[in-house]
Amino acid sequence: MTGQLPGCKGQEDGLRAIARLRVCVEGGTLSPQGGDTLRVEGADAVTLLVAAATDYLPKPPAFRGNPYEKVTADQLAAAAGKSYEALKAAHLAAHQELFRRVRLTLGQSNVETTKLPTDERLQEFAANPHDPALIELAFQYGRYLLISSSRPGDQPANLQGIWTDDRVKTAWDGDYHLDLNLQMNYWAAEACNLPECVLPVVDLVEWMVPFARKTARECYGARGWIAHAVTNPFGYTWQAGTDNRWGQLPGCGAWVMQTLWEHYAFGGDKDYLRRVWPLFKEAGEFWLDWLVPDPATGLLVSGPASSPENRFVAPDGSAHGLCMGPTFDQECVWELFTEILDAAQALGIDDEYVARIREARGKLLGPRIGQDGRLLEWPKEYPEADPRHRHRSHLVALHPGRQITVEGTPRLAEAAGRSLDARGLGGPSWSKVWDACFFARLGQGEPALARLSSALEHQAFANLLTKGGKAFQIDANFGLTAAVAEMLLQSHPDSDNLNAEPLIRLLPALPTEWAEGRVTGLRARGGFTVDIQWKEGKVTNYRIASAESRSVRVRINGDTKIVRSGNL
Repeated sequence: MTGQLPGCKGQEDGLRAIARLRVCVEGGTLSPQGGDTLRVEGADAVTLLVAAATDYLPKPPAFRGNPYEKVTADQLAAAAGKSYEALKAAHLAAHQELFRRVRLTLGQSNVETTKLPTDERLQEFAANPHDPALIELAFQYGRYLLISSSRPGDQPANLQGIWTDDRVKTAWDGDYHLDLNLQMNYWAAEACNLPECVLPVVDLVEWMVPFARKTARECYGARGWIAHAVTNPFGYTWQAGTDNRWGQLPGCGAWVMQTLWEHYAFGGDKDYLRRVWPLFKEAGEFWLDWLVPDPATGLLVSGPASSPENRFVAPDGSAHGLCMGPTFDQECVWELFTEILDAAQALGIDDEYVARIREARGKLLGPRIGQDGRLLEWPKEYPEADPRHRHRSHLVALHPGRQITVEGTPRLAEAAGRSLDARGLGGPSWSKVWDACFFARLGQGEPALARLSSALEHQAFANLLTKGGKAFQIDANFGLTAAVAEMLLQSHPDSDNLNAEPLIRLLPALPTEWAEGRVTGLRARGGFTVDIQWKEGKVTNYRIASAESRSVRVRINGDTKIVRSGNL
């Protein structure tokens, strides 16, 4: 089957595609019946081999040229030369090498419930959400989905993943949204022991940057590079659409770099850090050019920009999306500048550029607290046009960021919690699982579990894929996995001191329903692998391992101590 896909931003001439089917019979006969029909008679076994490809080739600026017809023919020929048993064994070995790194038990579920098909089990869960084994299943399902959709050499997992039901014309072009969705797809990757799955995002950013330089130069008159809410495998980085609630979001270009940083923070590979350092450096150059002093405070702000995808009400009663210095921008840039400073320290770089980044970070306006105790979404205390808005963009400093912590910035953490409470229980599945991550960072296990349960009760299809609103989105599946991991293990620093060591927190947000359990194979920043066993809500046994034995701070049952890691 051959054809051509619809075009999209940056590639109006759609990709050419082919799919091939080969039928391998053992015994019996195979014969064509005319048209699109094959007939198999008297066979002992039939194996169907399918290969599909497009002419996409990740070499900018053309992104074309893959010999897709030859590639698929060669793939089928190679597969046909192997037995079904050999193909299956190779598949299982490749999958299990990744999947079996993490094991999780959260408690006892009703034995009869666990025997139900998933659709019936979800119905039972909606009536009585006491099924910790279903949370285990959803946790591991998210890991399975990432293994299946993001491997080295592949494209990153996109809005629908490879399971879209929209055929060849997917909602939102099946692209990558940098105002949350792509980031959420990868929150679980490092902590849940799938670091290889992040590498397609690194490739995507590298392909994107040549186009993003042009966007920075032509749209902003700035050096470096910048991307907005929407990108795709063809390097689209321009402002998208005319709705400034989501079209004008330069903060996204800073935020996407956090995924690249976390790959180093968890793994500690300095060769990798040297590879991505130029990307970080150019990302910082843009913001050094784009930030300006606020006339009222003298502190650095950026704009005009939006807070995805909310609006505020101006004094005249009109609703607007654009302002100078939205909290989203401020927090994303703080994270980027901190990552640059951390990377420079790790690589032994201390030049004029690093000094400018350090100075600019210290002059950012930063997150602010309103009179009602909530964290402000905009630099002034404007009322929200939608107080229950599904995005929580002004809380990125709490999660997945590290600017706001319970230990280091307790007032900001409390203000973030009040903002979270004000948004309420509504929203799509991805909002609920992000809320669970927030509550986990605040050390509140009960509301975190309530949000996860609500997502499964009301916004999961019969196969556990999550609903994102008007169309299927896969991000909440990955976000749920990340939230469970955050409830069991956290490892971000407890201060913004660049010399601060990670603090490994065991069971930081354990709900009472998970009073007894065990997890093995989770990862912590700094290159540690962690196993935890607990009973009656308290850690009873744990193991922290690393490539080389070294000291690390660990918080166990409320006490912080220095322990020596074992060897992996």
